[in-house]
Amino acid sequence: MLNATRFCARVPLRSVRWNSTAPVMPPLMNTLRTDLKAAMRAKDTTRLNVLRALISETNNAAKTASPIQTDIQLLNLIRKRTTAANEAAEQFAAAGRSDLKEKEDAQVSILEEYASRVETLSDNEVKAIVSQHMQKLQASGNKTPLGQILGGIFSSGGPLEGKPVDRKHVVGLVNEILANVATNKLLSLTEYQNAKSIAVYLSMPSGELSTSKIVQDALQRGKEVYIPYIHMADQVSVMDMLALESMSEFEALQPDKWGIPSLQPTQIPGRRNCLAENGLDLIVMPGMAFDHGFRRLGHGKGYYDHFLTRYSKWSNKMPFLVALSLHEQLLAEEIPVVEHDWLIDAIVVGDGRYLDRRV
Repeated sequence: MLNATRFCARVPLRSVRWNSTAPVMPPLMNTLRTDLKAAMRAKDTTRLNVLRALISETNNAAKTASPIQTDIQLLNLIRKRTTAANEAAEQFAAAGRSDLKEKEDAQVSILEEYASRVETLSDNEVKAIVSQHMQKLQASGNKTPLGQILGGIFSSGGPLEGKPVDRKHVVGLVNEILANVATNKLLSLTEYQNAKSIAVYLSMPSGELSTSKIVQDALQRGKEVYIPYIHMADQVSVMDMLALESMSEFEALQPDKWGIPSLQPTQIPGRRNCLAENGLDLIVMPGMAFDHGFRRLGHGKGYYDHFLTRYSKWSNKMPFLVALSLHEQLLAEEIPVVEHDWLIDAIVVGDGRYLDRRV
């Protein structure tokens, strides 16, 4: 008897596409994990702590809307931790704890080792690219607002398209370039060069042009430099301009809640007040916005306007008021003002323009 044979139609294999929900990890992370195991075997506690912290922060970021997925993003984290370790080392050194300073220094060395493994453009290379792009914009008659600069260098065909750079870091470098342009213009002003005493706002980390190089230049030239100090007087918050004695003192100032380097109450006794000395020849003014009528929009507290009113009662001769402005802060529309608001004398813009009310 013949055995019945069952024939089955041949079913073609179906390709299945698997969608992984695992977050993308930066390539350097594989190195960190491999080195973590090696550090555990070698009982290298310092390296172990550094690697665990980096891996932990990367894992935590993966659960957020801003995961760390590239080596450039991981480099940004490494730089952040390097800065924190350096600051801690300085504090331990000041406290005489050389043992703890050495531990922080060892962590910095390890962090810098991993940072060097990420291929990226140097700050000088990025600055050169940005400066060339700004020169092209200016040569074609365009202004150089921050957004237009960034849009141009990162756009399709732009000089930084696809380059290994961190966008946030580049924004900081562009702001530094704009601040240098404005600073160099201000330092060239006759009013600044002839001034014996000046007051300078100390800048926030972002949103306004940095004044650190103005402070440095003024101190090097032997000018008297005064900086804002806000305090309570008769149950009212007021601003005084108090003396800054040296660059080392400036560099040691602690940031307030807005990140502005500030004098502490313990540093105030015995410090010179400009209204108890020879007054001021020039004030570098901050602001959220300015217009072509030399009106200024402050941060809403009225500190500078009230200070200038006090100054006008103390002296008949007012200091030269010059503002530093990003391109975006110089508005075409008129800024509304009230009676006690003071007009400024001149505006220096980050794109190199200079506006003088006397002209």
